[in-house]
Amino acid sequence: MSVLRAGNTTLEDGKVRICVPIAYETENEILEESVRIGKSSVADIAEWRIDWYQDVFQPRKRNALAKKIRKNLQGKPLLVTFRSRREGGERDITPTAYQALLDEIIESNSIESNVVDLLDVELSQGMACVQELIKHAHQMGIGVIVSQHDFKKTPEASNLITTMEQMAGYGADVCKIAVMPQSLADVAALLLATGTMKENHPETLLITMSMGRTGCVSRLCGGLFGSVMSFGSMGKASAPGQVSAKELSDVLWAIERAVE
Repeated sequence: MSVLRAGNTTLEDGKVRICVPIAYETENEILEESVRIGKSSVADIAEWRIDWYQDVFQPRKRNALAKKIRKNLQGKPLLVTFRSRREGGERDITPTAYQALLDEIIESNSIESNVVDLLDVELSQGMACVQELIKHAHQMGIGVIVSQHDFKKTPEASNLITTMEQMAGYGADVCKIAVMPQSLADVAALLLATGTMKENHPETLLITMSMGRTGCVSRLCGGLFGSVMSFGSMGKASAPGQVSAKELSDVLWAIERAVE
């Protein structure tokens, strides 16, 4: 069974962890949310969406804030994500600037004593960028989630599987796919791809979801098909169809009890 240690928890098959996003512009809002997450009994992981942060390109402010977030989380892992606008994020960024930013974050981990546990790397930034960032992150003890987001459609299941295999081939610790359904059949395609990928590559950790109202069910039952994380909000949602962390926890608990 695949296991990835992150902070005081693990990502592993058969257990869905709840990740709560921190998607705010100002330091005060970000710190308030990190305090809530740290005290929460249902949040397992925090995702800091730094593309929202107003001073994201100022390393001193960003690194100082990361240390404060880390303290507020009380040992819960911190996932850092810069989501580019083309994948649903708040800012445009060139591949060169994207890699430079994530390299700075990785380097700060050695200076700031393991502030970051997990790093999101977009597959669309290109093979060279992805592989170099994975290598650098692993050198600094950071796990890497390689992600791809499609806010317009859901590719065929076979294409989704090929994409996840590509991510795994690059060295991703976790392969993440998020797609937008146009029908219930699209949601089924996402779940089929997840289950098939898990059967064919049991050593690979997966995070998959179908977004929006139609795809909401995938956030609740994805663990049955092999997804190890689901995103739930406590404040501002970071993606369409994201449910509250408390409601998500209740449903996941009921599903776990039912399949025991």
